[in-house]
Amino acid sequence: MPYSEQPHEYGIFFVPFKRVNRHFWHRKVMVHFYRMLRPASSLFCLLVCFSYYTALGQCALTIRQVTVSGCYSVSGSGKATVSVNIGWANPPANDYIVVTSGTASRTLTPGPVTVNYGNNGTTPPSGIQTIVSPQTIAFEIDADGSTGAVSAVFASNPSCSATASFTAPAACVPAACLSGGLGGIVFNDYNANGIHDTGETNGVAGVVINVYDCDNNQYQATSDATGRWLLTETGIAYPVRVEFSNIPAAYLGTSTPNGTGSRTTVQFVTGSSCEVSLGVNDPLDYCQSAPMIITPCYVMGDPLQGGSSATADAIVGFPYYSTGMSGPKTFTIQGQYVGTTWAQVYNKATKQLFSAAILKRHAGLGPGGLDAIYVTDLSDPGNPGTPAYISLSSFGINVGTVDDNISRGLVPDRTSPSVDQQAFEAIGKVGIGGMSLSSDSKTLYLMNIRENALYALDLTAYNLSGDPGDISLKGGPYAVPDLGCINGAQRSWAVKYNKGKVYVGTVCDAADGTRSDLVAGVFAFDPVTETFNSTPVFNFPLTYPKGYPDVSATDITGWFPWTDNFSELISATYTTPNSAFLDHPQPVFSDIEFDIDGSLILAFNDRTGLQSGFRNYGLDGNNNNDYTGIIGGDILRAYFKNGTYVLENNAKAGPATGYGAGNNQGPGFGEFYNDDSGVDFGNSLNHSENSLGALALRPGSGEVISAAMDPLGINTPYPFINWAAGIRRMNNSTGLVNDAYVVYATPDTFNDPGAVADGTFGKAAGLGDLELACDQVQYMEIGNRVWIDSNHDGIQDACEPALPGVKVGLYKNGSLIAVTETNTDGEYYFSAKSKLVTGIWSGTDADTTLLPNTAYQLVFGVQGQFTGNALTLGAIRYQLTTADSTTGTGNDLNDSDAAVGGVNSLVAPVISLTTGNSGWVNHTYDAGFVCEQCGLRLTKLVSTSKAQVGDVITYTLVLTNTGPVTASNVVVRDSISSSLAAYQPATASVTSGTYTPGIPVSTWALASLPANGTAALVISASVLSEGVIYNGANVPGDTTTVCTSVAFKVCQGSNYAIRLTAPAGYSQYQWIRQVAGQPEQIVYDGPLNSYTATQAGSYIVRVNAGGCPQDACCPQLIEEDSIPSFSLVARASTCSGSQPQANGQIELSTSVGTGQYTYQYSAGAIFDQNTASLATQIPADGVLIRNLSATQTYTIRMTNATGCYRDVAVTITVSCDCPLPACVPVTVTRIK
Repeated sequence: MPYSEQPHEYGIFFVPFKRVNRHFWHRKVMVHFYRMLRPASSLFCLLVCFSYYTALGQCALTIRQVTVSGCYSVSGSGKATVSVNIGWANPPANDYIVVTSGTASRTLTPGPVTVNYGNNGTTPPSGIQTIVSPQTIAFEIDADGSTGAVSAVFASNPSCSATASFTAPAACVPAACLSGGLGGIVFNDYNANGIHDTGETNGVAGVVINVYDCDNNQYQATSDATGRWLLTETGIAYPVRVEFSNIPAAYLGTSTPNGTGSRTTVQFVTGSSCEVSLGVNDPLDYCQSAPMIITPCYVMGDPLQGGSSATADAIVGFPYYSTGMSGPKTFTIQGQYVGTTWAQVYNKATKQLFSAAILKRHAGLGPGGLDAIYVTDLSDPGNPGTPAYISLSSFGINVGTVDDNISRGLVPDRTSPSVDQQAFEAIGKVGIGGMSLSSDSKTLYLMNIRENALYALDLTAYNLSGDPGDISLKGGPYAVPDLGCINGAQRSWAVKYNKGKVYVGTVCDAADGTRSDLVAGVFAFDPVTETFNSTPVFNFPLTYPKGYPDVSATDITGWFPWTDNFSELISATYTTPNSAFLDHPQPVFSDIEFDIDGSLILAFNDRTGLQSGFRNYGLDGNNNNDYTGIIGGDILRAYFKNGTYVLENNAKAGPATGYGAGNNQGPGFGEFYNDDSGVDFGNSLNHSENSLGALALRPGSGEVISAAMDPLGINTPYPFINWAAGIRRMNNSTGLVNDAYVVYATPDTFNDPGAVADGTFGKAAGLGDLELACDQVQYMEIGNRVWIDSNHDGIQDACEPALPGVKVGLYKNGSLIAVTETNTDGEYYFSAKSKLVTGIWSGTDADTTLLPNTAYQLVFGVQGQFTGNALTLGAIRYQLTTADSTTGTGNDLNDSDAAVGGVNSLVAPVISLTTGNSGWVNHTYDAGFVCEQCGLRLTKLVSTSKAQVGDVITYTLVLTNTGPVTASNVVVRDSISSSLAAYQPATASVTSGTYTPGIPVSTWALASLPANGTAALVISASVLSEGVIYNGANVPGDTTTVCTSVAFKVCQGSNYAIRLTAPAGYSQYQWIRQVAGQPEQIVYDGPLNSYTATQAGSYIVRVNAGGCPQDACCPQLIEEDSIPSFSLVARASTCSGSQPQANGQIELSTSVGTGQYTYQYSAGAIFDQNTASLATQIPADGVLIRNLSATQTYTIRMTNATGCYRDVAVTITVSCDCPLPACVPVTVTRIK
């Protein structure tokens, strides 16, 4: 924030210091400490304490910021990254910082440290790095939603410490589709080839997948954040029909063309599979597999005076897969037309290239000067048009000024050195930085370096006319928000349009400060509101460890503040008595790319590379010295998840681990992308940083293209080429180099006496921006399926077979232009001529492919197949089924769309359609036919319409051939309900054929069935559970289903709720309760397919104000059960003298039956389950408790098979004592 916006906060910070040290009041010093401490949770206390100790020269340590990434999956476990930014002042001598989170710890040693760079940081070459505050350390933690802590402490000074807390994100591990399951992924098919390519790892969330099986059961899943979906249900009756819907509008609501890794929005799957996937494409992300790469080249001299500089290559294009030193350029544009440019933007809608002028020392500007944007027609890439240009000054945009090429001391000869002092100081301060085009190709965004502001140019009219004069100013200046820079200025350059926002990259140049003042940030601009976010979407210090530009000076590491002092750039190593290297990396945030997961890839150019050349003069002219620049740019990755960016740390970015863990060359002492270059990994590791600060990314390729100095050698399959520049294609998952290519190699006049200079820039900034010439979306496709509608309902049911061999014609304006034939799956497609697997494309000129925004007719049964109002294939005739059916689950994905009509002189089933724009795919043009002569009919009978759990149900299936010919190789599929025990072979009998039991589908195969013949199958199964049991069977041409109601048993008087469910897919459901002797009662009328019943009765459902839904007409029964009243008799035990005998008992006084109930008992007047006896069948004599000898109350619980019970208490009284009045002694005397 600007200083003036924070007076109260700085006031709190400043007051304690007036007495301690009046010099500490200096605003810049105070702001520096404020910035370091601002994220602390207790601002006042930390500011006072830190400031007090700092002013006294005592150690201070702070945790400036803790950032927690979103959850990601690693080997099936949910993980997250905690990034900790640590600042310090006055570190104790010979001490180091220990940063701890949980059981993990990392160490930091402030100040100079000696590190190795060879062999990934394990061997020489070595050098001295200076570790300055602040630094970032990261830990990987479990994503479990818990609260954690991080601490930092100087190892030998524990009083100098800091702590902070964080909250881990919740777990995010997706369920895995295992063998035997059903699932897949909805993925971004970036090149629209219908194949799930290795780099296409980004999924699409929220797509709804409906699955319908052979029993017409419906299952549903939704794709998760990774695009994956699966069903966990068992007992799915295959084959199944899988429908994908709710595809986001950005993907045009449909799939890419049918391919091996991505089928259509309706798929038929014969068995369990984890590869039921769908590819979708946002046309804005589309790029063909091998687009041309475009980059500007820099050559010394003035290209406007003729001579060798004028004819040198200034912009080149070359094939994407160019490798090594081989391969011709696709095109070149000479320097006389454009001079030095940086930003390149390709307009895929018009095939125009926009190139923005840039200031490069020792190389001249083009005819448009510093504020020019050149426009080149690349509609024929091999023969580019002559560039025109627009001047930003014509729009009132002032990018600054420099002298003309001649005044800068540039000459026509590209081999002649120059001073060009004005350019040296102005580099990065004037001119145009990055550019980017909106997704609709109508707005060109650019960065005015001088103003630190974004501008927008309107290309709408120009895209139609091609006249650069029609380009106009749309908006700006939009000032890049304050990054909070101190001791220097804010410098912006990078511009990237992505998903409706414009992102800019900016740095604090620290020109008046130290390395600790170097900061980078990314701000987002909203074109709708025309405003920037006031705070950066991502920012981080540029103090991280960084490798050396050249092995001749391994102590020159890290980023340095910007400088206009030439002597600061000179390294201590001279190659010849009068030649010096310029190694002094100054950060220019020059390029941004977005990976497909939203992660940022950030490129930093080195200002020194733009300020220097190859064997050129210093600022003092020709004093017999020459100077050669060695660039030290960088490329970084910031992982993105759930709205949070986390910078790579020790080569790890989220779940991905890059190339250089522990190599001392990046944040956290490792780097993700491999930008090492040299002859070998040891002492001939020539360069540990080689980025030129330019990027390009083809979505779905899994790689980023980076402009690189000396791109060949180690990490590539090619020998090292010195003094070169080109590209590396780098893996976005591993950071490794996939391949590399040299654009130019400067002759080595240092070591080769015969070498002749060519004016290229060697290891300095010799190339500019990278751009891909991606095509506009071109694909289109229509299709999809012809099938036999066995049950005549106009819907593609899962078990209904495909109809191969149908000839489908494509007509335009009444003329047949292409014919194809349905394959074994009944599918057909029209897109491009080369996509026709069978058939011919007879159209000419434009009609050799499917055209956008064009009316067509699809005709089924051409070339004589459809005659006499029927389709004839072989000896079998088929009638067209009902069109546009809405029965049951009917919708446009699964219905039949054809109706008999006339096209030219042909009368046949026709679907009329009009295609959309390029990128339009429609796989819903289906046609169903009813078999007229197939003649197979199924009849199925069930032994009972009502059963109980445990009952055995018998099914009789009769197959009749009503056709005129013998039916061969007939297979009947019988689907068992999950409510039934599996059929046993011993319970099945057939009159013909072979029965094979299975779960859930059994098959009955007959080699043949003669005309008018019949065959029967009888099978039995046991009832396992309550509800409605459905049992279906199908054969090509017919389907039959029967059902049996199994009542839900509930206890009378209990509080129960039973969820009743009907098939989904209807708009209205009317649930009706029926009770004998009472009128019907409508208990629900609405859109829900389920009802929760709380009363006994028979429940039926009617749909769409009609009858019961298909295959769901059996009522669902709820019956209340109870225990009859019963009485108990307690029979006391007898006495022997005064001693009770153990023969008392409790018995039933009423008969309840011995096989229907069980009983338990417990002592006391209330039944106690904890002390009760085991459940026992009622004995035949009715005696429930025996051998009682004491007075006691017992509670008897009687329970039936449903679980209903009744409790009765009874007391048995036992007494053998003689009453006192009756117990006086009696004398008995015999008197006779």
